[in-house]
Amino acid sequence: MHQEPAPNGHQSSDVASSVPPAQRSIFRVEAMQRYRENQDRVELPRLVTPRVFTILWVLVLLLLVVGSTIAFWPLLNQLG
Repeated sequence: MHQEPAPNGHQSSDVASSVPPAQRSIFRVEAMQRYRENQDRVELPRLVTPRVFTILWVLVLLLLVVGSTIAFWPLLNQLG
């Protein structure tokens, strides 16, 4: 038996014709698989760039040094 090509140039398959039109997907199987794989992958949003992240850490360390100096200022004055 020879199948006639469908109007879009592809061979029509018995599987596609046996599935009711309401249940057929308009998307390619490979595209759906890639979509599902990407949905399964957990990806956190990038809130800041690495440069900003580094600057923020330097700022935190600077604040800690200044805060410690202010907190221990009376002790430093007694020693000196």
